[in-house]
Amino acid sequence: MAALSRFVGSVLLIGAMGVGKTTTARLLEQQYGYRCYSLAEPVRRVAEAAFPWLASEPKSVRRIYLQRTGRLLRAFQPNPILYHAEAALRAASAPLVIDDGRTVEEAEWAGRHGLAVVVLTCDERERRRRLIERDGTLPDPRTFQDRTEREWRKADAPRVDTTHLSPDEVAKAVLELI
Repeated sequence: MAALSRFVGSVLLIGAMGVGKTTTARLLEQQYGYRCYSLAEPVRRVAEAAFPWLASEPKSVRRIYLQRTGRLLRAFQPNPILYHAEAALRAASAPLVIDDGRTVEEAEWAGRHGLAVVVLTCDERERRRRLIERDGTLPDPRTFQDRTEREWRKADAPRVDTTHLSPDEVAKAVLELI
């Protein structure tokens, strides 16, 4: 299959919640001309339609519903999450930074389509601190047991440990890898 990414430097950021994937993607968009796309977008749309009352809940509450919705969508073939990402690649007018990668399937898909893959990691204590800072509380403990919170570790890709780096430093480290 031919690579869909027309732009050298397009990248998928993969890792657990709270490691800085979305923050890094936004910085790449704001400071380096990337266009952001989130693999979680189709998941959010389905969850919003299925659970409209969740819109007023904090992310710490929504997360378990999003994970379960993502699990459901990933079970379909073709995978609708990746189907929507392919459409974003085709429509891109600039290099794409795709955030919220969670699985080996997503990393392999990105590689087949000409994207670099970078795994973001973070010390567990710091990651939990960030989640509390961002969401006001830790998510439901079950969210940490979800497959997507572990499977990213199996991705064969360069890693950036974000624990002691500023968002700007993480973005620069990602750019150096791609």
